Amino acid sequence: MSSTITSQTYALVTSGIVAEYPVVIPPGFTLAQSYHPDFVASCVAIPPGTSPSNGWTAVDTSGVWTFAAPAVQIPTLAQQASNLIQAGLTIESTSASGLNGLYGTNAAAQSNILAVQVYLQNNGKFPGSSGTQVWLDKAGSPHTFTTTGQFTEFATAIADYVADLTLVAMTNSGTLPATTTTIA
Repeated sequence: MSSTITSQTYALVTSGIVAEYPVVIPPGFTLAQSYHPDFVASCVAIPPGTSPSNGWTAVDTSGVWTFAAPAVQIPTLAQQASNLIQAGLTIESTSASGLNGLYGTNAAAQSNILAVQVYLQNNGKFPGSSGTQVWLDKAGSPHTFTTTGQFTEFATAIADYVADLTLVAMTNSGTLPATTTTIA
C-alpha cells in the first residue's frame, strides 16, 4: 500500500477485509491529495474489471490483490426454527376458505390467541357481543371465525406448530414442520 497509487478506483482494506469500496476521489486529485496518509496507507488499487463489495476478503499475494465474497452462512437448524416462528403459519380451511391465510405465530400472536382460548374455555363463547371472532392475518387482512370450534382448531394448529419449532430451536435437532397446515 502506497500513497503513489495512480489507479482511479480504490478500496479501504482493514485487517484483510474491504471496509469501504469504492473510495471516492474528487476529480483532478490523487488519493494522497484527498486523504490523510494513514487512510491512504490502507487503500488498495482495484484492478480493472474487479468490483469488490464491503465485507469481502482482500488478500495480497506478492503485490497482487485478490478479492472474494464472504462465505454464505447457512443458519443452524435452531436458527431456522426461530425464524419460522417469526414468519408465521399458513392455515388452509377445508370448510371455510375465508379463514385461509398466513397467521402470526410470534410471542405476541400466541399470547393473543391464548387469551381468546381462555375466554372460550371459561365462557363457552367468543369475547364481545358479536358471536364471532375476527382475526387479522400477518398482512392485516381480517378473517372471521364463526364457530368456537373453528377458532379452537386454529389455536391448536398454531400451538402445535410453535411447540414443534420450539423443540427444534432448543435442541438444534429434529425436523422442521411444514409451514402450511389444514384445519376443517
